[in-house]
Amino acid sequence: MAHLSALILTYNEAEDISGCLDTLKWANEIIIIDSLSTDNTLEICKNYTDKVYARKFDNFSAQRNFGITKATGDWILFVDADERVTPELKEEITNIITSNNHEFTGYFIPRKNILFNKWIKYSGWNNDKQLRFFMRGRGKWAGIVHEKVEVDGKVGQLTGFLVHNIDTRICDFVSKLNSYTNLEAQKLKEAKKPYKLRNLILQPPYVFFKCYFKHLGYKDGIQGLLLSSLMGIYWFLVYAKLWELYANQDSDNQSKATC
Repeated sequence: MAHLSALILTYNEAEDISGCLDTLKWANEIIIIDSLSTDNTLEICKNYTDKVYARKFDNFSAQRNFGITKATGDWILFVDADERVTPELKEEITNIITSNNHEFTGYFIPRKNILFNKWIKYSGWNNDKQLRFFMRGRGKWAGIVHEKVEVDGKVGQLTGFLVHNIDTRICDFVSKLNSYTNLEAQKLKEAKKPYKLRNLILQPPYVFFKCYFKHLGYKDGIQGLLLSSLMGIYWFLVYAKLWELYANQDSDNQSKATC
């Protein structure tokens, strides 16, 4: 019988990780890739699995691909610490891995996003699908932020969903936003995308307009307004940090030239 490896990346996830792991007890093995947590995340994880690995974080794809090297299952399922596998999704996955007819080598999984204690049904987050379930040896992650898995073969879609409990407090969301914008700016710089003042000025209001009006974010109530605003701030910070990266680079070059 085919086996399933469930993989989770963690960093200071003591508040969330038990809820996640409780929905994965049925997996044949659970693998934790921890980015050197300073809380009791590791102690909690060791109550569920002995396959806990510590690895200094460099980027999300590298962490996920490292996890794949530790997996022994025929199929791999990636779940984030703030996500929960529903019974419907569990049943679908179980049926696939026990079947002899594998038309697809990977599957998209829909997500139900819960933000600030509300299910976000609009704001551009209503059609969220993540490719998280695939055959071992047939998928590899790429991208340092908002990473995606590249699958060799046909890809299908499941109907069971992940419940994604993003944040209940604005301060937590902003903290993650700061971390993600660091990576996003670095990605743009590595791709040699030039800093342009118009992006810093125009992109934030454009993103807000798209989320709140085009994607009907106003139907999500105050949460939709907050989300649309924070997405605008996200891109303001990305381009501000991109400017800073180039400014620091120019400063370093100038210092070296005068030495």
